[in-house]
Amino acid sequence: MTSTMANTRTLFLSLASSKKQLYLTIHEECISIAHSDSKATSKIPFQNIISVKLNQDSSRVEFVYILKAKNYSLHRVDGSPVASSLPYASAWVQEVHAEAYDGVKQSRKLLVFVNPHSGPGKARTVYDKKIVPVLEAAGCSVEVIHTTHRNHAFDTVKQSPLDYDAIVVLSGDGLVHEVFNGLARHSEPMRALKIPVAPVPTGSGNAMCLNLFGVKEGFDVVLAALNIVKGRPMKLDLFSFVQKDRRVFSFMSQCIGLMADLDLGTEHLRWMGDTRFAVGFLRGVMGPPASFELSYKLVEDDKMKMVEALKSRPPASVQHSDDSSNPSGELPPLRHLGANWTDFNSDSEGWTKSQTPALFLFAGQGPYVSRDYMPFAVSLPDDGLIDLVLQEMTGTKMLLNGGMVDGKVFWHPKNRYLKVQAYRVRPRAKQGNLSVDGEGFPLEEFGVEAHPGLGNLLSLRGQFACDFGASPQKSN
Repeated sequence: MTSTMANTRTLFLSLASSKKQLYLTIHEECISIAHSDSKATSKIPFQNIISVKLNQDSSRVEFVYILKAKNYSLHRVDGSPVASSLPYASAWVQEVHAEAYDGVKQSRKLLVFVNPHSGPGKARTVYDKKIVPVLEAAGCSVEVIHTTHRNHAFDTVKQSPLDYDAIVVLSGDGLVHEVFNGLARHSEPMRALKIPVAPVPTGSGNAMCLNLFGVKEGFDVVLAALNIVKGRPMKLDLFSFVQKDRRVFSFMSQCIGLMADLDLGTEHLRWMGDTRFAVGFLRGVMGPPASFELSYKLVEDDKMKMVEALKSRPPASVQHSDDSSNPSGELPPLRHLGANWTDFNSDSEGWTKSQTPALFLFAGQGPYVSRDYMPFAVSLPDDGLIDLVLQEMTGTKMLLNGGMVDGKVFWHPKNRYLKVQAYRVRPRAKQGNLSVDGEGFPLEEFGVEAHPGLGNLLSLRGQFACDFGASPQKSN
């Protein structure tokens, strides 16, 4: 270093485990770590720094961070500042700590649900070995509940005190569904729904983790742990699903036809993880069309305009929800379906009716439903709309090799993609599957309506992790 100012940006540590020295340098957006006996340098974004402390008695610095090699992993540096670094060591640690937690609450209070039977059955081990070390390093206060039965999380959340900074879910998407519905059934639902949910991928599908972290990193549990500690609340649309006199809230998807069949019809293949969806798809692709009557309140059906809206979304830094207000009160009413939704007239003004035969109807949000399928390529987390896909009957070539993995199926003319505020379905078949967030419901008449930004997730990005933006492709 060539100046006193430059010197104070670098902390020289003598490692406790060896005679080697480390050089830790503060940069604008990261810390670089260099070894005295190596030319290699690691760069640690401030977001990935979990803890940095100076023990005044022993003059030792402990630096804990998460770094990605093949996967994300937790690392610790423990050493003593050399004599030249001692005068500014305390100021250095304080500056790094302030940058690491800029705009993020420290030492969060968490309610954690661990489902030991979800997916491959590794949730308990993942929590103990991968999640706990990160939460302990971050100084989090944790209440852990190992679920033992269906609706365990729902019943707990419904009666819980609303003093948690986040609710963590180690399971698949089904338990996230339970948590959101428990919050919605709280005596103060609007206040309860302000608590963000943080999923950790230990289920068979983990679609929301794919949407939060991306298809390549969506199953990385240490990255999910980083999100628990450093993620910020991101508003998420929730959808009222109504059937007869029942109302539940969907956070992800609703489907009938082939997609519901491969979701609910492959429960016996859960041991395969999300590969079971691809297996189910191959089995069912030659099946008959789904028979139903559809009505929807259309907002947009121009695919180019949808892509433009996706690309024009403001930077992620301004997408996080504002927690300055503390709303309370009742759940939002059904503005489009109406309270007496069963008396709904599909010929009402502003509604469009469709009876086109389709292989499936798939509606919801979040680009991915599995690593092999991106149905909602232009989905946004808080646009107040439902992305609705009607896959019309077409050749198997298009379905099996038509861009289902990368979302390019979006451009296919037989893939009808709509942005709607609400929709209603009247199945004609008496038997079949209806899936809501991966949970089975009777194949009977139902309606769905979007509620803008009603829920919250923790997010490191402030938006869905999807880089879709392809141009129209030639049809197969």
